[in-house]
Amino acid sequence: MRLRTRLVVTLFLITFVLGGTVYGGVELYESEMVAQERADVDRTASLTADQVDAAVAEQRDFVGYMASQPEAREFDRTTPFLTGFLDRSRFFSVQLVDRDGTVRRYRGAVDEATRRDAIGSDVRDRAYVRAALNGTTYVADPVPVSGTDRHAVVFSAPVYDRSEVVGALAATIYVNERTLLTAAGPLTSEVQSVAVGDANTTVHEPVHRFDESITSTATVDSTGWTVTVSRDRAALDARVATLQLVQGFGLLVVFVLMLGFGLLEYRTTLDQTERLLAGFTAVGAGNYDRELSLSAGEEWQEIGDRFNELATGIEERERTLREQRQRLEVLNRVLRHNVRTDVSLVVGYADVVREAAANDGDSTELREAVDIIEERGKHIGEMSKTARRIESVVSDDRDPVELNLGSAVDEALDAVRGAHPDAVATSSVSPGVEVLANPALPEALEQLCTNAVEHNSEPNPSVTVSASRYEAHGPSDEIDDAPSPTDGRDAAEWYAALAIADGGPGIPDHEKEVLDAGRETPLRHGSGLGLWFVYWVVTKSGGRVTFEDRHDGTTVVVHLPLADVDTATATGADA
Repeated sequence: MRLRTRLVVTLFLITFVLGGTVYGGVELYESEMVAQERADVDRTASLTADQVDAAVAEQRDFVGYMASQPEAREFDRTTPFLTGFLDRSRFFSVQLVDRDGTVRRYRGAVDEATRRDAIGSDVRDRAYVRAALNGTTYVADPVPVSGTDRHAVVFSAPVYDRSEVVGALAATIYVNERTLLTAAGPLTSEVQSVAVGDANTTVHEPVHRFDESITSTATVDSTGWTVTVSRDRAALDARVATLQLVQGFGLLVVFVLMLGFGLLEYRTTLDQTERLLAGFTAVGAGNYDRELSLSAGEEWQEIGDRFNELATGIEERERTLREQRQRLEVLNRVLRHNVRTDVSLVVGYADVVREAAANDGDSTELREAVDIIEERGKHIGEMSKTARRIESVVSDDRDPVELNLGSAVDEALDAVRGAHPDAVATSSVSPGVEVLANPALPEALEQLCTNAVEHNSEPNPSVTVSASRYEAHGPSDEIDDAPSPTDGRDAAEWYAALAIADGGPGIPDHEKEVLDAGRETPLRHGSGLGLWFVYWVVTKSGGRVTFEDRHDGTTVVVHLPLADVDTATATGADA
């Protein structure tokens, strides 16, 4: 990843993390504040329900107390008693009912017609009368008062004469903030409302209704009424909005500072880095007079000076190498010309000497000398030819190409059979194996097979060529077992191992040591250029050459990268 891209990505990630942190912090603060508000509203609702329950219990206990008074059972002389009842309480009406369910006395803030109609009426079917006559203190459900927006509740208690229920005392009270809902009044404000009611009736309407609120409910145990407390969220939302604004402004300031830091970093680091990379590109293209002036700091100045020194040193080294290359090319051309000329003369004069020897008579020593002259002359010629082939391979900068390994082996063995009819050359390499190799691979294989035959003193020398495939980091296997592309393996990881086995004395150790070292040394020399040609062809192919000594000969193994794993699935052999 380029530094510019990395800087942009880093700034984006930091901004994203900071933004997420700020957003998460605000959300956490809001959730905690809402939780606190909700807990407070829950406590308020529960406390209000308890206070309403206490007020109901107080009025119920008062009615029960008054019903237990002796005056309550004297139905014919209860007028002063009922008047005193009303004076000592907030009930607005009270009546006495005898054991038969007949209203005997009725006092309170009612009109005379209502009072007359009530006295003597049968009310035993009413729940509060039945409950009292059965010995239970009772609190009735709230009912609306006709012609008003108020609600009333009837409290009833049994009237005893000794242990016998002789009647019922029933009193009616308005449900408001002065009677049963004294706790609701102080809780009502501009930001909070209280509602009280049951499933069918609301006895206390909320004063305010809010667009968004935090609401909690609690139940009055004695009546089953529900107390609902609602608190406006506007103040909380305003605090959260203020926090968001402050946090957002802080985030903006941090982002501006980071942006400024990024621009400063770009000018002091990225810009210098790009100039340095441009300088390396110019030097790589051969522009050695490119100079850098980096001034972002002492370190960058030192880097610029070192770069200029490096460019100057590379230019001088390149000039030296170019001069050496020119001298070597001239020397090589002159040497090849002189060797070729001298070889021609040696071979020509060898023929002259042979004819002279034939005319002078049978001279075994002379003929042997002539044969040696001819053999060495041909050897020098072959070395010159091989040197030209090595030069051609080494100077070839092209990438390896796809070659059919089976065809290359067949071509090499055909050449061996043509030059050595007595040789036994066999191959089990599949015709479908494709490798990446230098175009001179067939010549290199021919060189190896020829060496295997020529260095074998048997009447019928043999050479056997086989192949296997292996993964670059795994064990070797037969090519026939190579996986198909569906195995998900990369073709570049697979290699073909071409084994060339002979039955001769093998390759001398000093020859292998020279190849392993990769160069001729004053103490170690190869006897020829053939193996060097093989070495360079395989090396330019991206492969390597290894040797395996056997008790009956030597095996040279040429390792080449497979062009496609799919080609390794082909099987078969041809001789």
